[in-house]
Amino acid sequence: MNHSAHVEQIQLLRTMIRWDGIQFGLQYLNSLSQHRYTGLFLFNGDTLINTFIYDRQSAVQNLFPEKPANHSYCLSVKHSGQPFQVDNAALD
Repeated sequence: MNHSAHVEQIQLLRTMIRWDGIQFGLQYLNSLSQHRYTGLFLFNGDTLINTFIYDRQSAVQNLFPEKPANHSYCLSVKHSGQPFQVDNAALD
């Protein structure tokens, strides 16, 4: 995907969040991938808090429980500043 397409997607995401809320923004982000979940997490000291989640297989939007940040893949993203992909989460 070229740079201008990414810029358009980011602009659309910002507009969706502004007008429709974060849940619709997460749904849009999820539509750009093959992943089941798209979520927004907050680091609060040593705790990771799931503040918003979109699950493409369920209309019920249950949040993941709080957990120690050092027990999550999110910590890798925080430290590296790079995307993190798990090819088979059930085995990892």
